[in-house]
This record gives sequence, C-alpha cells and structure tokens, in this order.
Amino acid sequence: MQLRSSVMRSPLVLFLCLALLGCREAPRPQGTADSLTIAVQVLLNDAKRMGACSALSARISPEAVVLARVPIAAGTWRCDWPDSLGWLSRVEVASDSDFGYSVGAWEASDSSAWWIAVWRRPPEGVWMVEAAALTRHPRTSGVGGFKAYAGLGAIRATRQLYQEAARVSMLKSDRDLAVASTDVGLESALDVAMADSVLLLHAGRPPAVGRDSAQSSLRRLQGMGIVTWLPIGGRVARAGDLGYTYGIATLRPSAADSALTSSTYLRLWRSSDQGQWKLVLDAQGSGQ
Repeated sequence: MQLRSSVMRSPLVLFLCLALLGCREAPRPQGTADSLTIAVQVLLNDAKRMGACSALSARISPEAVVLARVPIAAGTWRCDWPDSLGWLSRVEVASDSDFGYSVGAWEASDSSAWWIAVWRRPPEGVWMVEAAALTRHPRTSGVGGFKAYAGLGAIRATRQLYQEAARVSMLKSDRDLAVASTDVGLESALDVAMADSVLLLHAGRPPAVGRDSAQSSLRRLQGMGIVTWLPIGGRVARAGDLGYTYGIATLRPSAADSALTSSTYLRLWRSSDQGQWKLVLDAQGSGQ
C-alpha cells in the first residue's frame, strides 16, 4: 500500500494517468469588458460626488503617466479635469482581462472634452489607471454619435505573442506611422494605419468617429503643415493584442514665418487577426 501511494505521487506516473484519462488544460477565459465597465461606472459616480480629480487620483497608479502639455508622472500631476466626467462612450479589454481602456465625454455650454483612461489589473487585484489624457474640443451636438456607452464585448484575439515582443512591434508601428506621415502626408499614413472604428480626438477640432468621419477630418488639415511625432513609451496587454503608445507631436506649419507647435499624444492600438497593429484611438493636443 505504501509502495502504491509513493508511485502515484510520482509526477511522471501522474502525468501518464492524466493523459490516459484524456485530461486537458482548462481553456483560458476570453477577455470581458464587464468588470472594467463596472470599475469605470464607479469612477463616474465618484466623480459626480467628489469631483473628477479626487475620483481619478484614488485610482491612479504610482507609475502612471498623465498627458498634459508634456507627459507628467502621476505624483506631480496638477489636475485640471472638469468636475464631472459626463458619460462613458467606449470600453475595450484585452483577451487576458488584465488590460483595457475607456473613453468618455463631458460637455458644457461652450465646449466639450473627451477623457481617455488606460487601465491595468494585476492578478487578484483591482483595476488601476496607468495612463490618462484629456482633450478639449468645440462644442458639438451629440459628440459624434457616442452619446451613450456601447460595450464592445470580448476581444477574441488569435495572435499569441510574448508581451515584450508585442510592445516592440507596436512601438515600431507608431514609428513607421511617423515616417509615413512625413513621406506621404498625415492623411494617407493614417488611412492605412487606422481601424474602421477609429476615434480621433484632436484638441481644438470636433471629434471624428469611424473611418469616414476621420478621413473627412484629416482632409481639412491639408495645407496646415507637416505633423511629426516622437514615441516616448508604451505598454501592451499580457496577450499582446491591445496596447497604447504616447509621446510628443510637433506641427511644422507651411508658412515660413510660423513657429513650431508641440503637444502630447496618446494612441490605443489593437492587433488585427493578420498580426498588424491598427489604430483605434488617436488623441492629440492633450491638456491644451
């Protein structure tokens, strides 16, 4: 009896027994936006009760980056966000359910603002904000058709990459987009890179929702000059299917006597089924 017990405790014997029994590894659950949606809704409710700055500060990671005129560490951030965060427009979560982003809008009588929060949830932990940005725009009716939250549900990613490889690949996509913008122009470069569901939040201009609206918005920028940017950093989900980049954007005006203008940008990227990174959100001029 003692011999049988020791044999059964052998890892090799146990493995063979499981194989003969047809045991298989339990399938990994797909990502769901439900838990993050709940976390964001609690944030919105707290913002109504105590103000957006206090509500966000309670959830922001010590290593977070807040994009204002330049990227700022969360610990030195001087919040100038509105008292209310308005409504939630979009939530998307990576397939491993550890990473996601949310987008919302706030509107006053004379202006509107879109806020973007990038979230990460450690194992057995709670959702925390690790990057955030706010863009301000002329007041628009309905804010591009995203008046209410429309959950995107789970992302069923087929691409399995190591996290660091995915991050490097995503940053390369950002750098390649910058090179293409200089070579062929911003409109043509973004047309190739952006997803059909892209959301453009360029400060000082109306938001653009979807490819057609984005193309129309970009055409109106023709003749203003050349926009270039320098990626500073970015992170991806554990599954390598969703991530963000941020950095400095520079406008070189066409007029010879005009000065360069710089601002920050925050981009959300999603990996397509073909393994290509597609731009799902582009926020520029954050905090200005």
